[in-house]
Amino acid sequence: MVANPEVLQKYHSCGMRIARILDRQSAQGRPCASWLLMIHQEAGLAEQAGKKNRRSIGALAALMVGIGVAGCAGTGTGSPSAATAEPEKIVAERAAQRWDALIKRDFSAAYAYLSPGTRQRVTQQAYADRIRGGTWKRANVESVRCEQEKCDVQVALEYGYRDMKSIETRLPENWLLQDGVWWFVPRK
Repeated sequence: MVANPEVLQKYHSCGMRIARILDRQSAQGRPCASWLLMIHQEAGLAEQAGKKNRRSIGALAALMVGIGVAGCAGTGTGSPSAATAEPEKIVAERAAQRWDALIKRDFSAAYAYLSPGTRQRVTQQAYADRIRGGTWKRANVESVRCEQEKCDVQVALEYGYRDMKSIETRLPENWLLQDGVWWFVPRK
């Protein structure tokens, strides 16, 4: 049997929308019933979009709902958010990525890790101007301790300044969970 490209495109489109719903609902910590309802609604929209391929798209939607129900059965109240499942691991990765950007002097990438509230108060240019003076050589996330929506991170930082030899120091950082994402919040 040769697959009709139009049907394949609709499968892909419907599947991607359902996957985004699952991801968004899970990240917001909503129970399975909530996101299964949204999948059902999405499947209805897909069926309306392609009436001649209703059976194929309906089968895909049924499969996706089945996968979602199976996922709910294993967790009781729904899938835990990726941001809350292993916050220490996620925050350690994000902190390391932020420091990698700073070491490479990619201030726009580092700026993207700032909390939305911080980005509202500090422009990207002001942020870059404020931190541009240092010459960071190496950063290592030593520890991450999380409680609910806040993580305290300790970073071992090696830096240099002009002709001085390298200095290593420990730097504490604050990371906060907002809208399912862990953000860096500079200390004042």
